[in-house]
Amino acid sequence: MRFYRRDLLVRAGKFPEHFGAYFEDVDLAFRLHRTGGVIVFEPASRVLHRVGSSYGRPNRRLVEQQSCNEERVFLA
Repeated sequence: MRFYRRDLLVRAGKFPEHFGAYFEDVDLAFRLHRTGGVIVFEPASRVLHRVGSSYGRPNRRLVEQQSCNEERVFLA
């Protein structure tokens, strides 16, 4: 099973490193869709996420980064 088709990922341009964190996956999904990819929602899937494991406790800088990236994705 593949998570991303390589040809579409190369065409779409991979994850945006300048995002750092937050919404980089959403940005990539939108770009993959625009290049002909099909985004599939699987309602039975489950993801376990340990809040704060990657970036620590929320602080002002992380909230600002999240807000900035959200604007990049949805207002672009």
